[in-house]
Formats: sequence, structure tokens, C-alpha cells
Amino acid sequence: LAIVAYEITGCAQDNLNAQSALIGLGQTVSDAGLSQLSQAGQLTVAANTPLTAGHIIGENGATSSIQADGYALNLAAAATTDTRQGLGASWSMRAEQIQGNARFDLPAGLLKLTANTGDIQLDNGFSADVSGRALTFAEALQAADAGRIALTATQGNIVLADGARLNLAVAGNGAEAVSADGRLDLLAPYGVFSWRGSINAGTANSASQGL
Repeated sequence: LAIVAYEITGCAQDNLNAQSALIGLGQTVSDAGLSQLSQAGQLTVAANTPLTAGHIIGENGATSSIQADGYALNLAAAATTDTRQGLGASWSMRAEQIQGNARFDLPAGLLKLTANTGDIQLDNGFSADVSGRALTFAEALQAADAGRIALTATQGNIVLADGARLNLAVAGNGAEAVSADGRLDLLAPYGVFSWRGSINAGTANSASQGL
């Protein structure tokens, strides 16, 4: 998704499949050879939408969104060997309800899920990774802080099922933390947060399990 806004209408159900990866485009190169960040990419759907992808990622600095106001999003993960991950990418999705076991790989990035009237149900196998990264440039270690996950159920519940994982861990250099950890925002003013999965906001190998 990049640069322009797309809209799908007139269907009873929109089935979106990206077997390897659903990718938000980050940088573009002009005819003159100049590199710049793309404008935000947006997809609007007007039907209940099952979306299946190996994983959901973005190129460096990409900003992408899917809007399904009035309809449901069902996010499923497919088997993939794709390992691409851009740094600092942002994905936001909004629908009446959101459910599934999708895999978001957004190091130092942002994931925002909003359910207008129903629940956010993150099932067994769901994974969202916005953890920090330590990278070496010209023999110097540079760190990108972990990003943010924001889950909002305006009228419903937020459910993190057993086997679902949120990763907001710091970047590490061996046993040493070299970045700030991430931020988790949860808002369900008329519902509850049910925590059965794991949330890692420490080092890459630590996690807290729900009660």
C-alpha cells in the first residue's frame, strides 16, 4: 500500500490474500534518483473482510492503514518463509470488530487496532513485534527504541488469548539493553481486557504471561 488511497466497494465479502507478505511501501526513488518517503497508503473496504497474509510488514518508515467501518476484519496468518522487516513502519486498522491470528513484524514501529462497536479478539498464534533493534553502522552501534501497540475497543472488549504474543522488548547488545522499551496502550471504556497471552516489555528473551 502506498501513495494513493484505494477503495473496494460493491462486494458481499472482500477476500484479501497476500501469501508471502502484506507490505506498506516506505521509500520511493524519483526519475532523478532522489529518495523520499511515500505518502501514507490507505485501503477502504465496504464489506466483511477476511485478510490472510504470511506476515504484515512495512518498508522503512512506511505508514499504511485499512479502514472497514461498518464491517468486520478477520486477520489470518499463512505459512511463509519471507523474512523482510522494515524499521519504524506503521500499520493501523479500524473496523466494527477485529479478530484473528495475524503476524505483524514492525520493529521499532507502530501497530494500532481499533474496534468501533465489537471486540478486538487476538487469537492463539497472533503475534505483534514492535521491539527495538540494535544495528551497526560504520562499526558504531546504533539503537532504535521499541515502538508502540495501541488497542482500542470503543464499546467492546480486548482479548489477548492464550498463545497470542505482544513484543515491546528493548534492543539488546548481548545482555545489555541499548534502547528504551516499547509502549502498550489499551482502551476499552465499556469492556474489559482479558489477558491470557504473553507480553514482553523487557529484554528479547523475557515475557509476562497473563493470569
